[in-house]
Amino acid sequence: MKTTTARRFRNLLIPCAAGVTICLLTSCSRSPSQDILGSFFPAWMLCAVVAILLTVVVRRVVIKIGLDALLPARLLVYVGVATTFTFLLWLAVYGN
Repeated sequence: MKTTTARRFRNLLIPCAAGVTICLLTSCSRSPSQDILGSFFPAWMLCAVVAILLTVVVRRVVIKIGLDALLPARLLVYVGVATTFTFLLWLAVYGN
């Protein structure tokens, strides 16, 4: 009796897993891209570049103020700042 239930469960699980996988692998109807000199770049890449530049500016301001020495894990803090800027730029420019 136990093997029949396991077999039934497996026979049900495989098609469900295949359906979920197919749904997860479908792409967007339109990928947000920017035309730069005739070449299309993903929009997230542009947001990341601008965010890194903003993070450099923030770092210089933090050093000028004198707070840089007080940061416990500078690398993690600046990576977090860059990530935050990336997501905020993405939402501001491409969010609906």
